[in-house]
Amino acid sequence: MTFATAALLTGCAQTGPRNAAGAEVTDVMAVFRSGELRLTCDTSCAGAWGTHRREAKGYYTARLWPDLVGVIAKVGMRVDSGYFYLARAAEGLQHPEAARTYYRLALATTFKCAGVFNNCDGIDVPREAASALARLGPGPVNPGAGGAGRRPDDSRLRVNRPKEEPVVRP
Repeated sequence: MTFATAALLTGCAQTGPRNAAGAEVTDVMAVFRSGELRLTCDTSCAGAWGTHRREAKGYYTARLWPDLVGVIAKVGMRVDSGYFYLARAAEGLQHPEAARTYYRLALATTFKCAGVFNNCDGIDVPREAASALARLGPGPVNPGAGGAGRRPDDSRLRVNRPKEEPVVRP
């Protein structure tokens, strides 16, 4: 068996769920509720994501939020629809600050389900995420430790502004 065939059959080289700091997660639901769960597997997880997409959509449709979180975390594919599913689950489980974080990540991630092949399963992720953020409102910007209402810390989401020079008066 060639390496490429083995990679396709296994579908994912992920190392498991991670938090925003990149550390392995053992209590997925606790990290999820805090808004700190991150999807870190890129194209190497495409096969596993393809295998579990229908399962995720079924949990979404049935509103089985903990099951949805479990399958998304297990695969870990960094794609906008994965973050959208996490956001919708957080909203359904009454964790609005976490939902805001995941909706923002869905909009910000570079891997989109509506690429060359549309794998969005009938969900317009950008439209739905933007609509949800408008519905939820801005929320707290930095409520403190735990990360639950904090806007995502990912550096690619930050706006880098030059430091202003202090005004010196004679």
